[in-house]
Amino acid sequence: MDDKSFKDEGSDHGSSAGEEAGSCSVLDVSSSNNKNDRQEIVHRLKQELRKQDNTSAVRALRIMVLGLLFAAAAGVSLGLFFYATNEEQDDFETAFEIHATKILESFSNTLERRLVAFDTLANTITNYVHSTPGVEFPFVTLPNFEVAGAGYRVQGSNAIVHFMPMVTNEKREAWEVYSLENRFHIDRSFLRDKTLRQNQDAAFEDLLTTMEAAEESAGKQKSDEGQRSLQQGQAAAETEEQEPEIYNITLERNNVTETFTVEDNVLQDGTGFHPKLYFRSPATGVAVLPPRSGPFFPLWQRSPVNVVKQGTLNLNFMEGVTLKGVLPYLLEDPKCLVNRAIILPQNEDGNFKKNLLLSQYRHSVDEYSWDPVSFAVYPIFDDFYNPTESVQHHRDHLAGVLVTNFYWRLYFQDILPADAKGIILVLSNSFNQTFSYRVDGPDVTFLGEVDPVDMYQKYKDMGVTVDATSYAKSRARPETRTYTTVPLHDTFGVYTLSVYPSADTENEYTSKQPLIFCLVVATVFICTVLVFILFDCLVERRQRIVLNRALQSGALVSSLFPEQVQNRLYDEHSGNIGRRKQDEETAWKVGDGQDNVEGVGQIADVYNNTTIFFADLAGFTKWSSTRQPKDVFLLLETLYSAFDNIGERRNVYKIETIGDCYVAITGCPTPQVNHTVIMVKFARDCLNKMGQLTHKLADTLGEDTLDLGFRVGLHSGPVTAGVLRGKKARFQLFGDAVNVASRMESNGVPGKIHVSQAVADELIASGNGSWLTPREDMIVPKGKGTMQTYFVRVASSPGTSKSHLSSLSKATSDRSKSTGTSAEPTVESKSSLASIRSADEGTKEEDDWIEQPTNEEPDATTNSWV
Repeated sequence: MDDKSFKDEGSDHGSSAGEEAGSCSVLDVSSSNNKNDRQEIVHRLKQELRKQDNTSAVRALRIMVLGLLFAAAAGVSLGLFFYATNEEQDDFETAFEIHATKILESFSNTLERRLVAFDTLANTITNYVHSTPGVEFPFVTLPNFEVAGAGYRVQGSNAIVHFMPMVTNEKREAWEVYSLENRFHIDRSFLRDKTLRQNQDAAFEDLLTTMEAAEESAGKQKSDEGQRSLQQGQAAAETEEQEPEIYNITLERNNVTETFTVEDNVLQDGTGFHPKLYFRSPATGVAVLPPRSGPFFPLWQRSPVNVVKQGTLNLNFMEGVTLKGVLPYLLEDPKCLVNRAIILPQNEDGNFKKNLLLSQYRHSVDEYSWDPVSFAVYPIFDDFYNPTESVQHHRDHLAGVLVTNFYWRLYFQDILPADAKGIILVLSNSFNQTFSYRVDGPDVTFLGEVDPVDMYQKYKDMGVTVDATSYAKSRARPETRTYTTVPLHDTFGVYTLSVYPSADTENEYTSKQPLIFCLVVATVFICTVLVFILFDCLVERRQRIVLNRALQSGALVSSLFPEQVQNRLYDEHSGNIGRRKQDEETAWKVGDGQDNVEGVGQIADVYNNTTIFFADLAGFTKWSSTRQPKDVFLLLETLYSAFDNIGERRNVYKIETIGDCYVAITGCPTPQVNHTVIMVKFARDCLNKMGQLTHKLADTLGEDTLDLGFRVGLHSGPVTAGVLRGKKARFQLFGDAVNVASRMESNGVPGKIHVSQAVADELIASGNGSWLTPREDMIVPKGKGTMQTYFVRVASSPGTSKSHLSSLSKATSDRSKSTGTSAEPTVESKSSLASIRSADEGTKEEDDWIEQPTNEEPDATTNSWV
């Protein structure tokens, strides 16, 4: 290319301005094309990229190490915490499972022992009938019942037991005669029972006396409590001794018949005996059972015998509250039935407490006075029970019942070790009763007739619930049951036992150790992290200068090269690409030189569809000659900064500025379909912005700033763009299109957009030919011959005043006179025209590009404005 051909012929810039224009057109640094320079720039780029890579690597490594430390701290601490917590939770769940299993198994075993004890006493009575000639049911009085009954009570953990033969309607009269004749057996049992009890208490007292010498204070306190309970039992016995003996027990032994006076079904001999079967009702008191209302189950023998003695005989228990509802089920299917639970008041001083004072629990009456008690009925048959016989067979052979009481707390006492705390037991039955206990080791506490859901709600899923009847049946074995044990009834009095842990149970197995372990480990890791951060800060302080320089270098590269070129430079440095294979169409243009950088592909490409923008400040040389450098730079920086903003908004790529010359391109480095339209709009915006900014700067830089003109030239065509490596390497344009664009600018008119035929063709092809006004005179650029060019019709912006347009017209006129060429007048400001908003002042889209005149049309033929 000939640099001289780029001079702005007839320009008011003078020779220096022509040189600037020429430099602006060449867009090259021809003095830096030697091989050593190119190698030097490649080396420097590699060094800068290496700095950036190292910085990124250090930052990534720092983040990774910190992340690993924090992750390790969090992972190990939380892992240890959850592991220890889970271990404690597992211990808690395992321990509870063991405790619950023990409770259920003990419950089942205790129930089995109760049934076996029942069966033993029942078989004793049946065996007595079979082995004693002349004895048959119901006329049975078991000798020494106080001894057999006491054995049963201890074996079955019951406080009382009653024997009640079944008396049918047919045998009622015979029974009443039999009971009258044999009623004194209970008096003998009373005396014998009292003697046995006194002997046992004396032995227990001796044991306490022996233990007191060896026991410590806690043990002594326990002995004292036992002694006080013993004294209570003795006081009860003394009360019994004071009962008057108002009848002669030798009458029966001597077979003397005596007539007694009967009043209200009670013998008036002081015994309180009822010769007729009777029952007690809270509403009616004592009443004789009506005829033909049997079968009847009168109380006949009992253990222990209280002071009432004969007064309880012939009392039909089946009609009382204690066994209410039992009789129909017993007669339908004779099995062991457990009735509803009864909770007696703690201050109860009636028969029940008197019975406790006579039982094996006489030394701890208070513990059993306030506790649920259920009465159980065990059938006695006239033959030994056979589980394989039919229900009807059992009905036919039913001969009587044993009635006893179940203390439920005894089923759960002395089962668990001392470390088992807060186990909640909920016992419910088919009578809609619910009562609960708390088990703490061997001790059992009655909680009341409630279901304490709030105590185990959190642990409800861990609970274990069993049906007592089904559970006992499932665990029944030949090792646990006798041949003749009668099972529990399947439908009457079904009890359900639920076992739950509580917070106290969990607290026995959980602690703060997991949290302590977690905090200790976390503290160690945090200290490690702090040391690392301190070390990193010291290293960072040393590397900050290098890092800042690396960032500055990166910013410089970004400002000098398009993104595509930057990527290729980085790829070239990192070894991702070697020598690039050039497209067959363009390889000869960039790869045939003899001074290629060895081993490195050239960074150059051909862009066939581009539009190049050249702009120059008319009158700048004269204006700048009378200004300080700071004023010159204020003007240029203000204008170029505004043009840069417009270009960024319009997607126009800025190539460079040389003095007062501004060069830009569209369609490169990113291809654009409408590159010509974009560039024309960019030129329009820059022209309008020029008018606005010179008005603003006139007050600061002088009124003659308004005399500055803005000359724009556009041309469309192919260019070669790339990086010519060497000193001061930058992104450059090459090709004839660059020269033509420069000629369009140098032959243009201030205040107008001067375009070539190629630009006009692109606008016409895009449907925007109405924007064009043919230039009246042909131009003859150096080396190009005669050319037809065009001006783009531009509507003035609101910021472009009439005075400024007049100055632009004046400058155009002066230029025409000095060059001898005709020039188009600048566009006058017309109030009738609605100018398009410049892109930096409004939000109107590019489609609102053309403005229609409202009063006066600038051209009758085109009627179109940019």
